[in-house]
Amino acid sequence: MLIAPLLGPNVAMAFGSTLGDWELVSRGAVANAAGIALSIICAAGVGLLLPVDSAGAGLVTQTRLGYESIILALASGAAGALSLTTRVPSTLVGVMVAVALLPPAVAFGYMLGIGELTMTAGAASLLAANIVCINLSAQLVFLSNGIKPRTWIELRAAKQSTKISLAIACGLLVALIAIVYWQRH
Repeated sequence: MLIAPLLGPNVAMAFGSTLGDWELVSRGAVANAAGIALSIICAAGVGLLLPVDSAGAGLVTQTRLGYESIILALASGAAGALSLTTRVPSTLVGVMVAVALLPPAVAFGYMLGIGELTMTAGAASLLAANIVCINLSAQLVFLSNGIKPRTWIELRAAKQSTKISLAIACGLLVALIAIVYWQRH
């Protein structure tokens, strides 16, 4: 987790969205999906082989979507983008992104492995929320720092893709907040 293998793919997705580079977005998405799938498969295997009490505090917190998890994911995405734009060591920032992505992925796999389907669904929603929030905030950091394509033709395409990706991410964020609100009331 300290190496943060999912930092690069998530930042690549946000960076590609900002530049309108759909090849970079798709390569980042594939790498992200592969990393998350590997985490889930390994954790599910552990769950099948070594089932323990699923009510442990560490696992349970990774199966609940809340406002605090949305804030953490937004901060993680901003930190990941800032590591690129300000040359802050990515290892430090990677830990923050790893905290937002790997624990819910592992909880998802483990809960799947032990057959706790309700908790599996909770971990899946937290993982999805973290991916959305990380990419949204990273893209906003890139835009606020003036990251844009070099040529006017690329800039025109980037503006369109940025509008679409921001609209989708903002819509998903509003839906996530509504889900949290609905669950708590």
